[in-house]
Amino acid sequence: MFSKAVFDQYLDKFPAILMSRDDLPNLHMWDAQQHFAKVWDIERLDFDVMYAESLHSDISNRLWTGVDYHPKESMMTFLKYEKEFIRSMFRDLFNEGKDLQMRISRFIFHCDELGKQIKKKEPKLLHHYHDEQMVVSYLALHDPQRYAFLDIPSFRSAMVAMQARNIPEYITIESYTKLMRIIQKFVSSDPSLANGYRTLFPESKLYVDGSMLLSLDFVQSVK
Repeated sequence: MFSKAVFDQYLDKFPAILMSRDDLPNLHMWDAQQHFAKVWDIERLDFDVMYAESLHSDISNRLWTGVDYHPKESMMTFLKYEKEFIRSMFRDLFNEGKDLQMRISRFIFHCDELGKQIKKKEPKLLHHYHDEQMVVSYLALHDPQRYAFLDIPSFRSAMVAMQARNIPEYITIESYTKLMRIIQKFVSSDPSLANGYRTLFPESKLYVDGSMLLSLDFVQSVK
């Protein structure tokens, strides 16, 4: 656990840091969360179409596409052959009654197995690109009040700055999620900060109430 006294010092500086920036940090993530919430429906018969539509941002698609990084495209290739199985994969991933790390590991395992099978039909499929980063992104899109997008380097740096003890070499998703929820609780406890933060958005619709992007923005501001 980090030092609450040191945390409070950084929290006092946070509003000024936000106001000094030309652009709101992670605006593309806020936009993606807002869009995902409008579109995602795991029961839709055209699950493949719904998946493609749900991963969209008017600002940037870099959460799921980039140079040598194509998780959305790869999943859409999977969906051509195993739509119902992938529906069940997402249902399992989003089941809060099951262990978090097991859900993530199981999702990645199934992607590995599907990749082996489908590559025989789609030789251009090089990789599925579904690592912990991408799978946690699905969780953060689906349940933004419970999950933060993954940024382990910034998280580790913030923990060091806030004088956390015994920071492990490998930070588990469970630990990351638990501490980010604690940070979210502290950061969002000040209504004046939350209300002021909302005014920074270029469009009010982009703000997702209670999103843990607030805690991620804070962690990334700690230097």
